[in-house]
Order: sequence, then structure tokens, then C-alpha cells
Amino acid sequence: MREKEPKALKDLKQIALDLRTFLRKRPALAESEQLAIENCLLMLQIEYARWRKETLEKPRRDRATNEDTHSPPC
Repeated sequence: MREKEPKALKDLKQIALDLRTFLRKRPALAESEQLAIENCLLMLQIEYARWRKETLEKPRRDRATNEDTHSPPC
């Protein structure tokens, strides 16, 4: 496990908190501003889902494969 948090994650946390505070004030947003927020959120969701699939699901497949090859036959 990493001891130091990457700068991008620190920045993301701060930006998310700032944006939450901003949106809680219910500002009037132009359609282009709404679209910009939605596009950024979607881009992040897509990339995180891709990372999750490639990074977190791979060890599960590897374990399942190892269990299948090391199990005694039925």
C-alpha cells in the first residue's frame, strides 16, 4: 500500500468538495456549464470502471484459474 497519496487524488478530493459546496448554493448554470460537469463526471466514471475491470477483476480471474488447475479432479 502506498504511504503517500498521489497529487491527482488529493486534487480530485479538493475539487469534489469545492464543486459540492458550489452546487449546494443552487447556482444558475448555463447549458454549456451543465454539459461540462456531466462530461467530466462521465469521463471519470468510464476511466475508473476501465481501471477497476483491468486491475481488480484480473486477480479474481487468476485465482479462479489457479484453483481450477490445482484442484483434484472430481
